[in-house]
Amino acid sequence: MGENVSMVTQEMTDGAQLSMKENWSLDLEKCIDASPLVVIREGSPDIIVYIGSHSGIFLGLDLETGRRLWQVRLPDRIESSACFSPSCNLVVVGCYDHHIYFLDAMTGTVYWMFRTLGPVKSSPTSDPVTGLVYVGSHDSNVYALQPQTKTCQWSMSDGGGSMFSSPCIDSWNNSLYTASLSGKLLSISEDAGDVKWYYQCPKPLFSSPVVAVASVVIGCVDGSIYIINHLGKLLHRIPTEAPVFSSPCLVTLDNREIILVGSHDGHVYGINLHEGTTSWKTKIGKHVYSSPSCIFNNIYTLFNSEIGNRSEMESGKESSQALSRVAGNGLVCCCSTTGTLVILDLNSGKELTSHLLPGEIFSSPLLMEDGRIILGCRNNMIYSFSLDTG
Repeated sequence: MGENVSMVTQEMTDGAQLSMKENWSLDLEKCIDASPLVVIREGSPDIIVYIGSHSGIFLGLDLETGRRLWQVRLPDRIESSACFSPSCNLVVVGCYDHHIYFLDAMTGTVYWMFRTLGPVKSSPTSDPVTGLVYVGSHDSNVYALQPQTKTCQWSMSDGGGSMFSSPCIDSWNNSLYTASLSGKLLSISEDAGDVKWYYQCPKPLFSSPVVAVASVVIGCVDGSIYIINHLGKLLHRIPTEAPVFSSPCLVTLDNREIILVGSHDGHVYGINLHEGTTSWKTKIGKHVYSSPSCIFNNIYTLFNSEIGNRSEMESGKESSQALSRVAGNGLVCCCSTTGTLVILDLNSGKELTSHLLPGEIFSSPLLMEDGRIILGCRNNMIYSFSLDTG
């Protein structure tokens, strides 16, 4: 375990205080760029965190204590964030060794490994209805894998662009959205992998798309956030002042759809999705690579495929409601590459509290309903923090 971080407390305008303290940290030997996956065992109070690092270590650990439950070492680096496949009780993660690994969620035993023709940096996405797992590869393909039968249902090539971003499922339209480093945002049929349409952005897409009611949203290296309808027509292009690698986080609040996203200009943006306008932007550091995470007063958040791969879980309602009262209509958790972990007010973008970690942050934080924060850092550590009100 790492040294305890001193409690950080900042007085807020209404006299209440928001504090941040470290619960535990764990060394994974090399940089952690992957984002955490949190899963609750059915019928059990146990909450498990899954994450991998550039050391090849992938592990399951206890959320409460940070204790390792099991650990495996894959043959190469892990940048991919894991997803949970409930049909077979598996955790799925990509590796630089060109494989996608399907691991038993309770033991880490390899159930199946599927070989692609390039490094797998994309984070897989699981469809809870069909059981299919979708994932991209640097071989320019996106794959639909069925762990129940250990088969590849289909694969689709972008035609030359590596697939870094994570696929996003749109069940209402039987579509899968994925993006490539060639700048294409593609809408694909879930069942056959046929391309319905694509939108060509002017520069590469590292950001993962997120699906809203009437649109799909993605960030681009040209410095813009693109809002495109489900027929492939551009609705809005929102400029920032530097490339956007961060994946959008979609929040639904009081019948409003809000997009939260970071930019390499160092700002986190709060965007009114319907109007296609920037409601606020807040400078939190030199660059923002990772994706924001959000909690708010009705405890209902839609996460993008990169940071939203988690099971549905009972909220810590008393703690969550206290946090929401302090923060007005919600809290946004975000990080800068320089190591700053920041909490913002959802409505205004005002900084409420922050803490500087001893390393760069490319991992996207996960802010849970009870105020706990899980994230990885380039100092090789995974951290658990807690928010509280005083």
